[in-house]
Amino acid sequence: MTFEGRNATVVHKHSVAIAATDFDALGALDTSEVLNLGAALPADARIVGVNIKLTTPFTGGGNVSVTVDIGSAGDPDGLIDGADLFAAAVDGQVSTAPAGISPHKHFSASTQLTGTFVASTGLAELTAGAGTIEILYSVLA
Repeated sequence: MTFEGRNATVVHKHSVAIAATDFDALGALDTSEVLNLGAALPADARIVGVNIKLTTPFTGGGNVSVTVDIGSAGDPDGLIDGADLFAAAVDGQVSTAPAGISPHKHFSASTQLTGTFVASTGLAELTAGAGTIEILYSVLA
C-alpha cells in the first residue's frame, strides 16, 4: 500500500447571512424556497462541516415550523436534512441539524450549494429570523 501525505490542509469557508426579509418577494402562501448559498464550490471540494448560527429564531405569520435543508440540485438535503430554524437557539446554534446522507460529500465538479427553506404557512409571512450558514470545505489535489 502507498499513502500520500500532505504537509497542510487548507480549510475554506463560505459564510452566508440569512434573514426573514430574504423571503419578502415571495407570495404569502409560498411555503418553500431554494436559495443559492454563496459562490459555487470549486471542483474537488470536500465538505468538512456545516454550521448554522441562529441569532434570532424564524417566527411570525402563524408559522409553527421553519426548517432548512442544505445540499445541491442533485441532492437537496445531502449535507443537512431539516435543521430547525424555528426553535430557540442552543449556544448560538440551531437546536437540531440532522446530518444528510452524505454530510462530508466530495464534489468532483464545481457545484452550487443550496438551502431549501420550508415554513408551515408561508415564508413571506415571517416577521423575525436571522442567522449565518457557514460551509467549511477543503479542496483535494
